[in-house]
Amino acid sequence: MNHRLFSLLVIVLALSGLTACQSLSDRQTNSQAAVAANPQEPIVAAPAIPNNLVALFLVKKDNLNNQLRGEVYPIALYINNSYVDVSRDVTPQIRDDFQEDILVRNTQPQSLLSAIKTFTVLNQTDKVGEFKVNKLRVSQFACSAFLTGQGKFVGDKSLQSVFDSIPSDHAGGFKGSMAGKEFDETWRWTIATSQFNPPPAEKPPLPAEVDKYKPDVLKLAKTVIALEPSQKLPVNQPIVIEAIKIFDLNHDGQPEVFGQVRQGRDPKSLTTEAARRVDRSQVSTFYANIWLTYKDGRPQVIASQVLPYEFPVTRTPYNVVGTLDVNGDGIEEVMVRNNGYESTSFGIYQYQNQQLKAVFNGAGYGC
Repeated sequence: MNHRLFSLLVIVLALSGLTACQSLSDRQTNSQAAVAANPQEPIVAAPAIPNNLVALFLVKKDNLNNQLRGEVYPIALYINNSYVDVSRDVTPQIRDDFQEDILVRNTQPQSLLSAIKTFTVLNQTDKVGEFKVNKLRVSQFACSAFLTGQGKFVGDKSLQSVFDSIPSDHAGGFKGSMAGKEFDETWRWTIATSQFNPPPAEKPPLPAEVDKYKPDVLKLAKTVIALEPSQKLPVNQPIVIEAIKIFDLNHDGQPEVFGQVRQGRDPKSLTTEAARRVDRSQVSTFYANIWLTYKDGRPQVIASQVLPYEFPVTRTPYNVVGTLDVNGDGIEEVMVRNNGYESTSFGIYQYQNQQLKAVFNGAGYGC
């Protein structure tokens, strides 16, 4: 882990210098060839290879002292057309007598946050502002401890206004103790990126009405759930849409529809005692995440995931954190938060050839 991050850090620090040298050499060679071939032809420089650090941005409210702080949690580095997990887990170094400043000093050289300090924070694809990391710290995520970057927004953007603007379904927190330190925090999270590739200035408007997509989501969700090998629920078990969102990942005016669907018992309707009596030898609930797009007016599935549970839970396979254009190709990738049993990780999906495919999974924490 340390060797990999150190190697990546060296690459990032050297990349600008290498790119500059290579660009200069290429320009000189190409310039000579261009002049020999056609003195009047303009010289066009080759596009630079994009690199991007994708992170989770959190506004954390410390309920013990009623203070807010902004943090960047590194997720993945996009480099050489692939993604690398660059989260920095320091849980093994946490002891009852650990000193945060010493731990940060010893581990900072292996963190990309020592080289990349400025991030663009996004909320629902809209630019919130520029956030600058000014120090590294050890942050608690459930039973795990990670190195994060703490700082502030450039300009007069306040953490309170950002906290209030992030949707309530992007909320969480942590309450407990670690190494003798008490925690009681409320979180709001969204996306941060070191290289912001803005969407088209005149992109097609998204449909304001989502209800018309619900029949398609329900119909196709039933199909993918029925294909699940462990599908043995009674036929009268209800199937409902718990959430639906509309995107346009490739900006072609055709929506990509994300639906979260549940079939089986509604966990919110069960008392604790009733949930305890559920027969766990059989599947109680199915959750399905399904993505649709439209071609010639007809819906088609571009991605789906189904998870069976033997007891009632309110945990879908994943939640969408947001979308962003990571590699600068004009098509937005989807960043998700994977919901495991007492664990959380993050994924990135790429939309290509009418399919939404996973290209990264990692940066996990939990107990």
